[in-house]
Amino acid sequence: METLIPLSDDWRPVETAAAPLEKSDRLVLYGLAAMVAADLTIFLYVVVAGFVPQPYSDMFDFLRAEFDWERTGDLLAYLASPHNHQHLVWVRVLTALDVQLFHGSAVVFLVAAGASVIVAAGVLAGELVRSTPVRMVGALAAVLAAPLIASTVNAMDCTQPINSVYAIAFVFAVLAIVLFEQAGQGAGRRAAIGAASALACGLAAMGGSAAGVAVFPALIFSATRNPGSRGLIAPTLVVGLAAVAVVVATLAGGAPSGPAIGGAGHLWKMADYFVVYAGMPWSAIHGLSRGRLLIGLVTIGLGAVLIWRGPRAEGGAARRLERIGLDLILFALITAVMAALGRVDENEAVIVPVRYAIFMSAFQVGVLCLLAPVVARRWASVKAYAAPAIMAASAALLVQQVAAGSSVLRTSQFIRSEIAAFTAGQRRPEMRQFIHPDFDIALAVQAERRRRGLYP
Repeated sequence: METLIPLSDDWRPVETAAAPLEKSDRLVLYGLAAMVAADLTIFLYVVVAGFVPQPYSDMFDFLRAEFDWERTGDLLAYLASPHNHQHLVWVRVLTALDVQLFHGSAVVFLVAAGASVIVAAGVLAGELVRSTPVRMVGALAAVLAAPLIASTVNAMDCTQPINSVYAIAFVFAVLAIVLFEQAGQGAGRRAAIGAASALACGLAAMGGSAAGVAVFPALIFSATRNPGSRGLIAPTLVVGLAAVAVVVATLAGGAPSGPAIGGAGHLWKMADYFVVYAGMPWSAIHGLSRGRLLIGLVTIGLGAVLIWRGPRAEGGAARRLERIGLDLILFALITAVMAALGRVDENEAVIVPVRYAIFMSAFQVGVLCLLAPVVARRWASVKAYAAPAIMAASAALLVQQVAAGSSVLRTSQFIRSEIAAFTAGQRRPEMRQFIHPDFDIALAVQAERRRRGLYP
């Protein structure tokens, strides 16, 4: 029988990791580990089988910028060149590597995005295992966290090079949050290095996607509620504001105009977008109709209550785990607000792209980070029910992996067929939204990449 040590004790990772597991616990974990292995296998299969290496849409713009850089030789201008009012630094780097070192195979995008998802899942699952007071509870939470992040829904960001920005921004945001909360519990040089690393990861998240900006307000809010991190508020605020100022100042044509806030109808559309985004990935299921709004509203309400409630553990790693969970929840909801403000008018109807679902994975794992210490405190009374509940949840996630994976593969097949149709000479009006708004640009890039033998 595991000894339940009070949460008021100082929980160190080595203490938690050393806690013994009963034989029955091991049998349950073996079964859950087999399910997680199946989840990850399906994820990797969908990423590889659904990968679309041929350029289309934004990739034409990325390649054109890379070709221009080769002619001018101005590396800084190339990395700083904006795309859709954001700086996709990592995309610039990956595009250059792909063209100049890997001869246009696009595999570098697959590896970068896939590795980002796996690393993010591993970091958060590891944090749950190390920081939950009862080792078995942490392990049970971890086996749910891993497939929630490494889901076939998020495989969409790995199968298409143009979507890799979201996975890259996500992993750096996760690293920034974990490092920041670890620094808040330390002291001296180690804490300073941890804080600097966290802020560097925050900047790297911004280099992946504009959504990375959301990590800074999440960290600042967390620091206001953690006495050990209050000294980090000022440097975090300075770094975040300076980074945003540099981004805005270097955007082509000056600062982008703010979101167009119209009348009541437009405000309602933005609210609808926010709610649907918050319910991802389940709100993207076709046929849910108004049910998707209920999912989103429940998610927003739960997030608001948890953020208002704040961390309740009394110290040590469990309290850090709760703060990590709150940071993840706040980060996810801020990205939802940003998307509702900036992307709501991309389509006439409210359509939230599945590629954004990876950010709501942070919310879901954040809830697990908050629940794990609570369950650990009541482990003696809930142990008999916990394993069956986790087994059922894991089985449901496995079903979701198969269903969502099939959808991603169908999407990849559709993309391939549209690219083939465009290459064969079709020029349907709807292709402007999918292939590229300017056919002349797409054809020019097509001609250049064929001349170089890229992306065969």
